[in-house]
Formats: sequence, C-alpha cells, structure tokens
Amino acid sequence: MCIKFFPYKEDGVKGVLCETDYLRRLDLLCAKCCCAIRGPHINAVNKKFHVEHFTCDVCNTVLPPSSNYFQNNGNIYCQEHFSELFVNRCSGCHTLLIRQQSIKFDKNVNLKEQWHPECYVIYKSWNVKLVLEDEVPKEPPVEPKDFNAEIEKQKIIEEKIGRIWSILSAFEESSAECMAEILSYVSENLYLDGIEQAGNFLCHVDVLFSGIDEIEYKLSKFNDNTGLQHTKEPKNLARKIIALFSLLKPNPKQDTSQEIVEIGNDISKIIKILIQSALKGALKLENVYKDKTAVDSFLAKFLTLDEMQSESRRQHLMTSNEYSTHSEYCPVCHKSVEEECIKLNGFRWHLHCFYCQNCKKDLHEAYEEGRLKPKNEKVYCKNCLPTYGMSGFVYVTQLKQYTFLLKDALKRLYIISTKE
Repeated sequence: MCIKFFPYKEDGVKGVLCETDYLRRLDLLCAKCCCAIRGPHINAVNKKFHVEHFTCDVCNTVLPPSSNYFQNNGNIYCQEHFSELFVNRCSGCHTLLIRQQSIKFDKNVNLKEQWHPECYVIYKSWNVKLVLEDEVPKEPPVEPKDFNAEIEKQKIIEEKIGRIWSILSAFEESSAECMAEILSYVSENLYLDGIEQAGNFLCHVDVLFSGIDEIEYKLSKFNDNTGLQHTKEPKNLARKIIALFSLLKPNPKQDTSQEIVEIGNDISKIIKILIQSALKGALKLENVYKDKTAVDSFLAKFLTLDEMQSESRRQHLMTSNEYSTHSEYCPVCHKSVEEECIKLNGFRWHLHCFYCQNCKKDLHEAYEEGRLKPKNEKVYCKNCLPTYGMSGFVYVTQLKQYTFLLKDALKRLYIISTKE
C-alpha cells in the first residue's frame, strides 16, 4: 500500500499516482537506483543521478562531480575504460589496447599512434600492419557487459601477434647465423664444412619458398595472386646463392671473405622482402577471404626447419657419388629447366615441352593424363599410349624448382670438392 499519493490531471482526466510514478513523470528518479532524488544530484546523458550513484558502467568507480566523465551510446565511463574501449586502438592490428603496455609516439602534430609492442616491431621489421585501414571490420561499440569478453579476445590476438614476431624473427636470426658460420669456415679454409653449412641454409630457403607456395595456392582459389612468384626477388635470391656457392672453394689468389659478407647482406635483404610479401598474403587471406588459419599455417612451415635440417646432413644431402644431369635438362629441348615444370622420376619437362609426342596434344594443364613410355623416355597422351605407359606426373612450382636446382648445385659442388 502506498503511503503517499499525488493527484494529476492530463488531457482533462484526473487521476492519482504513487510517489515513484509521480517523481518519474517529473524526471526526479536516479537513473542508477530508480529511487527519488531529494538533494544534490548530477545531470548527464539526459539522465539524473544521485551523486554516489554516478559511476563508471564498467568498474563502478564513483565519478566525482568535479571530474571528467565520458559517455558513449548512453553509457558512462571513467577515462581509463573509455580510452580502452573507444580510443586506444593499436595502429598495427586495430584492436583495443586493454590493460597492456603500449608504444606511443606522435606521427605528426595532429595524430598520435599507439601500438602493441609486438605489432610495432613487426611493422618496423617487415613494414607490415596486421590489418589495413580498408580491412578494419565495422563493429558496434563495446558494451560494458561485454568488457570481460573483449579482454579474452584481446589475449588471443596478443598471443597471435607474439607468435608472428617470435617465429619469423627467429627464422631471420637463424639464417643470418648460417651465413656467419659459412664465412667462419671459409676464413679457416674449412670449405667442406662451409658447404655443409650452406646445406643448412638451403633448408631455410626451402621452408620459406614452401610457405610462399601455399599462400599463392590459397589465393589462387579466389582468383587473387600476390604476384610473388613472378617478381624478381626469388630469382635474385637463387642467383645470389649460386654466387655464394662459387666462393666455397679454395682461391689462393683472392680473399673471398668480403664478397661473402656482401652476398650475405644481399641475401638477408631479399629474405626480409619475401617474408614481408608472404606475411601480407597470409593476412589478406585472413582479413579479406576469412581463412582464419592462413597465418598459423604459414608459421607452421617455419617450425619444420629443425627437422628438415637434421634430414639434410652430410650423410643425406651429399650421399651421391655421381652427379646426374637428367633432372636439370628437359628431355625434349635439352635445355636447362629453371622455371615451373612437370616431373616424373628423374625427368623434368618445361611446360611448353610437355605434349604428346605422337598427336602433339598440349598436356601441361592436364599433366595427369600424360604417359611416359619407358623404352624411348617420351611422353604421350593416354589415347596414344593407353597401356604400358608410366603415369604419376607432378606439377613443380617455380619456387620448388629453384630449391631443387640449388640443392643439386650444392651436391655437385660437394662432389667436386671431395675429389679435389
């Protein structure tokens, strides 16, 4: 039973209201506790609050009348939580900077940037932002009730950023260490050891090229291509490595140490460019094409490096006593195969040379239909050689072919060096 009643008249109709409804009509109820306001109060966001109930909607800290408060979508925030939810976003990944140390600097007079430390070093190392401005998803403002969920989401993002930095930076350091070891061995005239260390370095190239190939393949499904296979960097890297191999043998007339240093620096720069391009491609797959495993799959390639190196030690990589040129030259035109190709067993064909030797049908786009006749080692289509032909042809990307040729060149160098 109400203790107090208040008369009212509206549109000529008289009635009686309880105290709460009467005060609500007069806008004299606290927006937080819904109780009557009878003394000092605060007006904010078109609402009234008891002084002790004017609090941040996230942390419930009382905001003194003399302090600054912030509002968004009808909610009240202290400065800390407003900044975390609506102002402080990382310039690299565009996610909220929540309860974490950040790097701040003035980009110019009117713009201040803040970064996760890992996002900043990724940007400085490879000039890559994890999310570009035009890729930022349009998300609604974070409500106070979702703040804890946003913190958990941020932890996942921070872990991902950390993996990108730790794995890729460790890869660059490892490749640089290989080059330093090669230089050390050559300076001590330990050329065979230098060649073996070059084999370890080729494992770095193999891992990187494999990761790039995977990204290229995934992007091709969306009719998109980074163009990486057709730029100059992979070929330049292969040429620089061949130049390095030429210095891994005795030269009494010249000290090759300075040349190795210069080539090593060039190789490091090219590797950095390739990592940059590949990382951008993986991030594009995630941000634009919603392949949320692209980056982790790319990073997983680098985690196979130790295993690959252990398999390519001297007893594995350098076992052959003879060097075969079958794989280096196309059996049709007898020219070296330096680009993408088709292979079977020890043979590799240029794409334009992979056709039926009988009816001249082009087979490079339907290489699975090819048949190799063992007697004359020629390729036929399945119609011209329906039986007794060998199948199992495989497409080899440009980058895989570069890796193959580099490993063969190193094997040849090792064989020649052991004989000398």
